[in-house]
Amino acid sequence: MRVWGLLVVLLPGSLALAGCGGNGGTTGTNYSDTPPMAEIVATPGETPSPTPTPTPSPQNAMTMVDPADTLPADVIAFKQKRDACERWMDEEGTDEDRKKEIADGISENCTGTDAALAALKEKHAGEIDVQRALAQYDSDIE
Repeated sequence: MRVWGLLVVLLPGSLALAGCGGNGGTTGTNYSDTPPMAEIVATPGETPSPTPTPTPSPQNAMTMVDPADTLPADVIAFKQKRDACERWMDEEGTDEDRKKEIADGISENCTGTDAALAALKEKHAGEIDVQRALAQYDSDIE
């Protein structure tokens, strides 16, 4: 009699759990199935234009200017010369030959840049991009 009593208690619980398993059926959750994936749909649009690659300036291979730069040519030329000037000014000579090379580089690239900077700021007074580009330079380095 005790066995029948135990079966009466265990059998309904076992049947209830069987419906939650992964062997089909529509009740419960079947954890053995892979979850549904969202479908990604691309929206057709314009093809982006290729990005231009910067090329070194033939006059001064030390300076790279982005050809996509929208600055006027005179401002770009100034930036190239002034950047070269500042690089030469950061150099240290270890011997007399190197010191002469540095002095020549400074003379060639720095002379007249203070006046050129002031003139460009005045010439391009209403151009925000130009003023922003020129603002990074000290007005008195000579």
